[in-house]
Amino acid sequence: MGLKAAIIKRLAPYQYPQLLFAKAIIERIPRTEQQLYIADCPCGNGEVAYHLSAAKHVSVTAVDIDVRSIATASHNFRRPNLQFKAADIFEFLSEKKAFDLICVVNSLFLLPDQEKLFKLLHGSLNGDAARLIIITPNPEGKNFKRFQEQHPGVNKNVLGKNALKEKASEMQFAISEITELEYAGYYGRRELRLLSVFAPFYLQILNFFAKLSRQKQGNYILYSLKKL
Repeated sequence: MGLKAAIIKRLAPYQYPQLLFAKAIIERIPRTEQQLYIADCPCGNGEVAYHLSAAKHVSVTAVDIDVRSIATASHNFRRPNLQFKAADIFEFLSEKKAFDLICVVNSLFLLPDQEKLFKLLHGSLNGDAARLIIITPNPEGKNFKRFQEQHPGVNKNVLGKNALKEKASEMQFAISEITELEYAGYYGRRELRLLSVFAPFYLQILNFFAKLSRQKQGNYILYSLKKL
């Protein structure tokens, strides 16, 4: 492995905003002595799933349809309680496995047939105490607006708060929490190219101070849902 590849692998767990997403989810994992089964799907390059697997008494299954993403995740992240699997999310959820927590992180708007997806998610949660956590871009956030200015019509399926509330209720879910995340905004920042692999640390610092100011809207929204 070359020096550049070694540095990239070493810094893989600190990608932004994935590390921020993972921390927010970990704060919401129940503290229990019982084994909890978690699914992260789609998992992308596996950063969020890796951090979730550091929690106590959990078993994490991370799924993505992209074979290259799973290969990258398997290369960068290894723990005994973490499994990466290349599979379609609809096929995976159709296997009738039961999870205590399912995470759909920054990907709901990319998935087709959301009605079918919500039905499968509903059926894959293990009882009334199980939770579904969805993290989506905030259509009112500066990050999303900057992206839309340059790519009009792309990611048009992003749901705002009211639309997701309606969809959740329609699919027999109750939303127990709505929290905004990520205040720094990274899209369109030219200085990130200069910082290269160290850009995530710079963004973490910016986010810390932007959150303290309480003057900005979060660029992402976390929803915690339970079955009705």
